Amino acid sequence: MAFKILSQDEIQKLTSAERKNYEQLYAEYQEREAFVNRLERQRKVKVPRFKIKKRYMKNFLIPQNYNKRFGVFETDISEFSSNILNATNCVNKTLSKYKKLIL
Repeated sequence: MAFKILSQDEIQKLTSAERKNYEQLYAEYQEREAFVNRLERQRKVKVPRFKIKKRYMKNFLIPQNYNKRFGVFETDISEFSSNILNATNCVNKTLSKYKKLIL
C-alpha cells in the first residue's frame, strides 16, 4: 500500500485535525514497513538441518490391565468409581481449605 510522505512545508499547511490524522497514519505506515522488513530478514535466514538421535527403549513394561487385542486399558467399574469418589473428596477438601483462607 503506497503512502505519500509529505514534506515539512506541506505538513505546515495542514489544519490541526488533518495533521493529527496524518501523523497517526504515518506512524501506522512506519509500523507496517518495519514489520515487512522483519519478515524479509527472517525469510533470508538459513536454518541448519539437524538430526534427532532415536534410541531404543529397553525393558518397556506393559501394565497388566492393558488389553493388547483392543488397545485399551481395562478397569473394574468398582475400582473406577472408587477412584472418582476419592478424587472428588480430595478436591472438596482442597476447596474448603481455600474458602477458609479467603474468608
